[in-house]
Amino acid sequence: MRFLIALFSLIPMEAMSLKDFNAKPPAEQSAYVSDFIDKMASDLGAKNPYAPYAYLDPHTRKPSGLYLELFERVASEAGLKVEWVETTWGTMVADQQTGRFQVMAAPVFRTIPRALAVTFTRPISDFGLSAVVRSDDERFQKLDDFGHGPVRIAVTQGEVGYEFATHHLPQAKLNVFRTGDIGLAMTDVIEGRADAAIADSWTVSQFVAAHPTQVRDVFAGKPFNRVGAGWFVAHNDVNLVMFLNTSVDWLISSGVAKQLGDKYGVPVADR
Repeated sequence: MRFLIALFSLIPMEAMSLKDFNAKPPAEQSAYVSDFIDKMASDLGAKNPYAPYAYLDPHTRKPSGLYLELFERVASEAGLKVEWVETTWGTMVADQQTGRFQVMAAPVFRTIPRALAVTFTRPISDFGLSAVVRSDDERFQKLDDFGHGPVRIAVTQGEVGYEFATHHLPQAKLNVFRTGDIGLAMTDVIEGRADAAIADSWTVSQFVAAHPTQVRDVFAGKPFNRVGAGWFVAHNDVNLVMFLNTSVDWLISSGVAKQLGDKYGVPVADR
C-alpha cells in the first residue's frame, strides 16, 4: 500500500553559480561551496518557518522534521510506502478533497472550522497563537488591543492566525498573504505595511528570535487560543483515521514521540 502524504510548500532555493565556482582559484573553490551551503541553510531556516516540525533538509534536500519522521516511523512499522506531496495553508483542504494526497502529515491546528472539512487525528502537540509588533510600538499589550480601531494585521491565508483574525477581529484591516511561508506576513510589520502579524506561537517566536531589535512577541510564553495539532484525512476515510489514531497512541505510549521530540528540541503530547 502506498500513501500520498502532504507537507507544507517548500520554497525553491537559489542555485549555486557554476560560472562563479569556476572563476575561483582551486584553493578557494572548497570555501565557496561551504559558504554557499551555509547561506542555503540560513535562507532555508527563514523560508521554512515550520522547522523543526516539517521542512526541507538543506543538506539532503529531503523532507524532514518531527512530524514527518513520526509519520515515517508509523509507515515503517506498518510496511507502508510514503510519497511526499507539497501543499500550502490556503490549499491544503482543497488539495486533500481533490485527491492530491491522503494524509496531511505536517502539524495542523485542530480547529472547529477545519473539522467541518476534514477529520483530525488525536493531538500530537499543543500550540497557541501570538502576535508580532514593532519593538517600539507600545499600543499592543493584550488581545483586546488588537480589536479597537483600524489596526492593520498581516496574516497567511488558511493559517490559524487568519481564521482567528477573520472571526474575532472584524474591525481590523487584514493584509492576507497567499503562501506556505508564514514568516512572509511578519515582514510587513518590519517594513511598516502592518501594525501586527498574528500566527502560531512557534513561528512568531522563531521570527522574533531572528529579528530581536526590530520586533517583539506580544504573548511570549503565554500564547492565546491554545489548541492541539495533528494530522488530518478525509471525512469518509474512517479506517485510515482509526489506524492513525492507534499509531499516535503507540508513538506516545512507547516513548518514540518523546524521543523524537527531544531530538528536535520541541515538546510532544504525553497523554
